[in-house]
Amino acid sequence: DTPLYRAAAGGHAACVQLLLGTPGIEADLRNKQQISPLWVASREGHMGCVRQLLEQPGIDVNVEDASGRTPLHLMVEQGRTEVVKRLLSVPGIDVNKADAEGRTPLYLAAEKGFAECAVPLLSTPGIDLHKKAKDGRTPLLKALSKGLSECARLIRETETRAAAPEKKQIAGAGDKTVPRESESQA
Repeated sequence: DTPLYRAAAGGHAACVQLLLGTPGIEADLRNKQQISPLWVASREGHMGCVRQLLEQPGIDVNVEDASGRTPLHLMVEQGRTEVVKRLLSVPGIDVNKADAEGRTPLYLAAEKGFAECAVPLLSTPGIDLHKKAKDGRTPLLKALSKGLSECARLIRETETRAAAPEKKQIAGAGDKTVPRESESQA
């Protein structure tokens, strides 16, 4: 293991900061098990180290372990909403990445009942609401099966918003549109 890996694994934020300031340091260098400092700091819940590593240009936020779990999976599993938001702001993050069990970060939020983590995930462009895990369930079905109504409600509302067209087109009417039923009743 590299000194940066060990500092991140141990939650030594001051050491991580010092090491990241060293010329030539590779923030993404992985150990023999292919685990990066960002991944291990995420797993261990060392938020100070995670935040510092996320500030590094080109950091691989989609790095995964042998089970396919990324830092986003880990932060959702731990209910770390602020770090979830920070990870989602990194260009290139794969919000739909599934682990070896087919579970996406949204599925994990639904499974754990972490509505506060589901909210930023559901606001992410390109989120796949219908991706099934190996158990055959979508995030909505998982939340419903566990009786987690708040997560189920949030997912259902997002589905409804995504499915609702702004205006219905009249077949063969050219540019003409009619308001949705809810608009015409107002």
